[in-house]
Amino acid sequence: MRFPRATRQTYIKVRGRWMYLYRAIDSNGDTVEFWFSEKRNLTAAKRFLSKALKRHCRPERIVIDGSQTNREAILSCDTTDRLQDRSRRKLKPIHIRQSAYLNNRIEQDDRAIKRRGRMRRELKRLKTYLGRVYRDVARKVIGDEVLSRRLAPLLGFTEHLLTQERTSKNKLYSLHAPEVVCIAKGKAHRLYEFGSKVAVAVTNREGFVLASKALEVNPCDGHTLDATIGQVIALTGVEPERTYVDRGYRGHDDAKKERVFITRQRRGLMPTIKRELRRRSAIEPMIGHMKADGRLGRNHLFGAVGDAMNALLVAAGHNLRLILNWIRLFVAWFLAALTILFAQSDTAHEPWNPIAA
Repeated sequence: MRFPRATRQTYIKVRGRWMYLYRAIDSNGDTVEFWFSEKRNLTAAKRFLSKALKRHCRPERIVIDGSQTNREAILSCDTTDRLQDRSRRKLKPIHIRQSAYLNNRIEQDDRAIKRRGRMRRELKRLKTYLGRVYRDVARKVIGDEVLSRRLAPLLGFTEHLLTQERTSKNKLYSLHAPEVVCIAKGKAHRLYEFGSKVAVAVTNREGFVLASKALEVNPCDGHTLDATIGQVIALTGVEPERTYVDRGYRGHDDAKKERVFITRQRRGLMPTIKRELRRRSAIEPMIGHMKADGRLGRNHLFGAVGDAMNALLVAAGHNLRLILNWIRLFVAWFLAALTILFAQSDTAHEPWNPIAA
């Protein structure tokens, strides 16, 4: 395989240390090799190129900028590689082309890397401005009990925002909605969601929502089952006979563990339970409909109480839509039956025509 290759080095910050990033791409723009070095000299360039030639095939041409160090490193590594080659084929020297125009592709790739650094610098600047304003306000409200009580929640949120780090728990993502949490989805198209977690329980056959509970913070799925079943009993007055959950509920907190069945469970299942367990995945499109049609994906009510109200209203709306669909089907069936009945009665009372016979 022979393809042209472009090399480039740029200065970035990795884990608090400034380092040089050596990178090479092929003619399609895909990264072939990269190397981090604390120094930008001939030794670092040789190590990077030796690694690239050892792990990948020899390119026909390498495009670089006007760096004389990179040119010397390519010549040295190419000579060493051709001398160490044990095959009897005749290897041609790698053609070096110094062109700023052809090297623009890898230059544009570095823009995304430096954009992240620029974003972090701007966030740090905003954090500095916020810290100054916070200290000024906190200093001026000292001794004023009325202002201290009025600004205490906002100053607490600001202090939390200033002290939190990347690895901190219970982060503050929004000042006007502090109950918002980051929920990991584990999906390729959407890795994270910011909002409030809602636990939903539906009937196994009809799909009516029996419970819709907004949860505070971001608890594990298994730690929400007891509260969800409690809401089902409180709203319906009936205790569920069997509960079917996904694998995220392993290690759940329900007291009656014998009535909880987890997806992919194999042992001790009757045919009825196996059939009902296969219908557990039917709740996924129901949640999608509630997010899209019932507006569960966007809550306009304020606070944690607003989240709880919105979850219950969405569940009630979903049940009403199901009832209306059943009514539509019944009316359509009733009208079709009446049409067939009237058509048969008209045929039975039609007078006999001897000419037509």
